[in-house]
Amino acid sequence: MAESCSVFGCKSTKSDTVSLHVLPKDPGTRAKWIQFIWRARAVPAKIPDKIRVCSHHFSDDSFVNFTQKLMGFASKLILNPYAVPSFYLGDNTTS
Repeated sequence: MAESCSVFGCKSTKSDTVSLHVLPKDPGTRAKWIQFIWRARAVPAKIPDKIRVCSHHFSDDSFVNFTQKLMGFASKLILNPYAVPSFYLGDNTTS
């Protein structure tokens, strides 16, 4: 089974146009990601190991090489270490 985005309601999987990103190690940034992923739901006591957030939930400036990837000079997107997801798909709001 392919890895998919862990954000509630998102079914995105890794592809040429979608990248998946693991939880950051920085505790403050990690806490913001967890809050975003679970939104209005209860956060589990133990966070699963396979949590991923797809590139659709980040702004373009969250990636250090967005323009290079867009132009074909990079093979994968590299997320800024302190980037926080902010877009929920299907509604026009950000967190």
